[in-house]
Amino acid sequence: MKKCLMLIIFILLTLVFLSLNNFLDLTNLYNSFLDQSEYISFFESNIKLCQNGSVIIRERITLNAQNIYIKHGIYMILPKYNRTNFLIYKYTNPVIYNATIDGKEVSYYLSDDSENYKLRLGNYGIMISKGLHIYEINYKLCNIISKKNGTGIFNFNIAGGVWDFPIKKCKISVEFEEKDLNINDIKFKQIKAYNSPDRNNKNCYFVYFERNAKEKIVFESTTNFVSKKGFKVILKWKDNGTFLKLDSLSKEISKFFLLNNNLKYSFAGIIFLLIYCFITWYFFGKDPELKEVNKENLDIIDRLSPEEILYLKI
Repeated sequence: MKKCLMLIIFILLTLVFLSLNNFLDLTNLYNSFLDQSEYISFFESNIKLCQNGSVIIRERITLNAQNIYIKHGIYMILPKYNRTNFLIYKYTNPVIYNATIDGKEVSYYLSDDSENYKLRLGNYGIMISKGLHIYEINYKLCNIISKKNGTGIFNFNIAGGVWDFPIKKCKISVEFEEKDLNINDIKFKQIKAYNSPDRNNKNCYFVYFERNAKEKIVFESTTNFVSKKGFKVILKWKDNGTFLKLDSLSKEISKFFLLNNNLKYSFAGIIFLLIYCFITWYFFGKDPELKEVNKENLDIIDRLSPEEILYLKI
């Protein structure tokens, strides 16, 4: 009886061991499957807001490439223009300072689409190896910060939104350029971020203030961003000359005309056409002046009958 009981216990322990071993194999298989998929394990962006409305951005992207979507490198979408004041749109004019992959310089190409710039990092002739890689890029965008009714506005889509692979972790740090400006003295009206396109998703991040060498506002994601979803940050603060040194509306309009050659030529053509039409009208198209009428001639008409007036040639 004891032998049978020991045999049953041995068989049960063997089955438990085999089941546990199979479960571990499945776990390893699942982990290996994840490693064979493409994703960004960490997206870090440090943004410096400048007084002239531009931003300087330094990004570090750690990704796992398996030559599915990430073959020769990655690409980023940058805004082409931004409305800074009233109805005037200004170009962002991207400036790429440097770009590296795994600490080595990488070639990049900036193309002009209809509404955006497309920045490609990598070489079409070189396939990157499978596994983890780190991209670092440092660039500048002009006319990103706007001002409306005494309110400074920074509204920027920073991470993702166009990639066909998820982002597991995202960290965005925002600081102000002015050295003597204490971030505690800024009266913020709104500090917000959302996982596009769902603007109501408030649980995708948490925000805090980081005080190291420079005070920063830090946004960290709390959920994975699936493919085609990104991270947009919105900052609004009361600014009556506290930080921003933007041009007035009149200066923006004058610069808008001076920098746009096609618009200058069109405006000059319209002015020339108006002058030509005025001169032509003045010398040739004006109504003739009324001449004085002799009253005696009017008396003659009064003495004529209607039948006689029919034969008059006027």
